[in-house]
Amino acid sequence: MEEWKIAMIGDVGVGKISFAFQAVNGCFCDEIDPTLDEIYRSQFVVDDRRCTVDLLLPYPTKLDAGWANRLTYTAQAWVLVYSITSRASFDHLIALFPQVATHAKLEGGPVLVVLGNKCDLHEALREVPKKKGEELARWFGCHFCETSAKTGQNVGRVIADLVRMLRQPRLAISGVDSGPQKREERRKKTCVIL
Repeated sequence: MEEWKIAMIGDVGVGKISFAFQAVNGCFCDEIDPTLDEIYRSQFVVDDRRCTVDLLLPYPTKLDAGWANRLTYTAQAWVLVYSITSRASFDHLIALFPQVATHAKLEGGPVLVVLGNKCDLHEALREVPKKKGEELARWFGCHFCETSAKTGQNVGRVIADLVRMLRQPRLAISGVDSGPQKREERRKKTCVIL
């Protein structure tokens, strides 16, 4: 069975844990204490294929030099999360992107999604227009989605889209394959001179 590891990075309070809890359990929990590294694991069926997805939530969640830890080193994809009600959380993603791109070295760039969370909240609370999120994703060269961890809006879609992207053949810069399909392609193309 396929196994994928997806790191969720963003400021404290943007809803990363609530998103992961919604993705895994299908419900919202507002009593969460983010004090440790956390892994949320579940099985999903995407395009009639079963897979296991680990959502990795590193602690400390503050976007500083300590965000990259043992959890994020195994990530194959990254969800960069901001709250649509916090311009500061959005601005921090801009500063974070070069670190993520360096940390997740893959040909064609890392598998990324920019996620604007809390879209269920009243529009008067919005500090980041949807257009700004879309522009940021274009600048990063990745997908964008607004979600609500509370209502579950687009949570399943984000997971499914990430799995689809991860299933596409990708090759690490170090030369290590990232999936069985790519290994088979490389094996067929290998030339041996005797």
